[in-house]
Amino acid sequence: MFACPSYRSAVFISALLAGSCVGSAQKSAPRKPAPVTVERISPAVLLPGSVVRIDGLNLVDTADHVLILKGDIVSAEGATATLDYRRPLSTGDGLGQLNADDVLLSFDGMFAGTATVESTNSWGTTYGPEGTFQLEFAHSLKPVLRAAGTGLVYVNSQVQLDAENLLYDTAEGATVAKLDGCFMPADVAGDCATNGTQISVQQVVITESNSGRKRGNFLFAPKLMGVKPGHFDGELQLINVHGDDAQTFSDTSSVSFDLISSQMTGLDQTSVSWGQYLDIRGKGFAGATGGAQMSIRFEGNFTDAATNKTRQVTFEMVPQYVDNSHTRYVIDDKFGLGSVVQVRRETGLLSGTFTPLVDWQGETVVGQSMVTNLYVAGVKQVILIRFTEGWRDSLRTFGLQAADAFVQARIVAAVQETFEGLNIDIRQTEVTDFALYSRVDVSGKDPNGRDMLGYDNTPGKDVGNERLHDWIGGVNALTQQDGYDGYGGIFVESLLSFSEDPPGTMKKNPLHDPLFDQVFDHFRHDKGNELTSAEVLSMPVLEGTALCPAQSRAMQAACAVHILGNLVGHTLAHEVGHSLGLAEPFGSRTLFHPIGNVANRLMDGGGYRPFAERARLQGQGPSVFCDEAFSYLQQILPTGKADQLLGTRPTCD
Repeated sequence: MFACPSYRSAVFISALLAGSCVGSAQKSAPRKPAPVTVERISPAVLLPGSVVRIDGLNLVDTADHVLILKGDIVSAEGATATLDYRRPLSTGDGLGQLNADDVLLSFDGMFAGTATVESTNSWGTTYGPEGTFQLEFAHSLKPVLRAAGTGLVYVNSQVQLDAENLLYDTAEGATVAKLDGCFMPADVAGDCATNGTQISVQQVVITESNSGRKRGNFLFAPKLMGVKPGHFDGELQLINVHGDDAQTFSDTSSVSFDLISSQMTGLDQTSVSWGQYLDIRGKGFAGATGGAQMSIRFEGNFTDAATNKTRQVTFEMVPQYVDNSHTRYVIDDKFGLGSVVQVRRETGLLSGTFTPLVDWQGETVVGQSMVTNLYVAGVKQVILIRFTEGWRDSLRTFGLQAADAFVQARIVAAVQETFEGLNIDIRQTEVTDFALYSRVDVSGKDPNGRDMLGYDNTPGKDVGNERLHDWIGGVNALTQQDGYDGYGGIFVESLLSFSEDPPGTMKKNPLHDPLFDQVFDHFRHDKGNELTSAEVLSMPVLEGTALCPAQSRAMQAACAVHILGNLVGHTLAHEVGHSLGLAEPFGSRTLFHPIGNVANRLMDGGGYRPFAERARLQGQGPSVFCDEAFSYLQQILPTGKADQLLGTRPTCD
């Protein structure tokens, strides 16, 4: 059975391929760089150490760009000078930059004139249109404070400033916010002058980019007034500390702040499992700045899902600080939650209060609690499949590079089918929600020089999946120390050893099969004609191999894509099985394959798994985990689902 790609998919792929072809043609055509149009020069006031930013059209990295400024500079005293300035721009992300130098800042004044960009590549030089701009050149700036965000603040919250002439905290120097006044803790009575704390502190202002030096903020860090709730009355002054250490000062402004205790407002996840991140939201979080630390205390109950029994639990988590409103905690099997719940084996519901605790200079401040539930789920094995450049090179050897996305999709589907019924999550994009996950590299040639199809180079037999974060790929020195090959991964090019005529000096696999050549010779670069992008558009997507090998070119392509996906997926699942403790998890620590040969048994040694079984051809395959092996995997990665192949799996004996 097979199904043709949908019209929508075909149109999308056509557009993608068309765009790719046009782009390639444009890139290779000899032409001068497109003229650059300068849209903005910032900041509008330039100082020694300023980074001048040029926003414009066509500022690409494939050409060399020079900024040209021409015009007059008028000083505050009325003196006039002519500026004719040329400097190369560094480019990136569509922007140009240069550092303000002594020539540009030869004296203070207002510049009025034109800006253009000269662009050069190997085909010639172009000049963009001249735009009219006004800039100010200065050697120092006096800050002006118009208003400061006042009212409620939390530890590590940002206090917004409305100001002028702020510095950008670069080689220009930095603007500093200076606070003078009295802080009165909320739990202290009386007059602040008598019972409060006199404050005189400074904090660097972060000036917002492209704000015209008018907006910035400073961090209400613990070093300013600690972490205890309280009230501050006083004055705020801005100080510009220039790159040459010269200082200029704003007028002072009266301010008042109410420092509120930290609080939790929610959890991003409703359930978590071992190795997963728990994202905690709130206000006034601490950690990683200013020396304050924070933990989260839980007090409540845990109801075991298996027994329905409830027990009281208390634990503390020390999360990773992200910012004052976000912190992350990795579910561990020994500390925090893992100290009271066996997260490898127990599942159930946590119900109770989460309370932030902020520690500063030996004092702990108890924040505002939140009552909520959190489900502790079963262990999930997240597996990231990474397709390397070596994979793409090998795909070219098969002549199937144009169908890269389709082969990858079939590989992932084949692996998912093998692990159906187990708590395994297969991914191809960066994993951000789990700290502990496994990686498998799908690459090209075997760097061990043995033409292996795949190799689990993780150290030792991980019975029970204790590690959860294996990497099948790269080189593992520990494995080499044990006397085994160090380089791991899935080595796609070695699959060509199943051919009756492998390329180059590659030796035939003992299980070489003419079926392999009937499937792949049509496209191999040394045998047939490589699959084209146009052919991919008309290629059906197979659901199985009943019609393979095929006669028509389109069906031959569909068979080759599907079968290569089966082959790689079969090998990948086999190596992941090793990393999970198979085969014979409770047998010898050095026994990695079952004894003997049983048809369609995935963890059998390579010499017992013929090509047709791996490819799922002629009624053979798919290879699956044997009965006892799958039961073991259900124990370590349970889903609660019944085995859909129960009674039909091959025996492990």
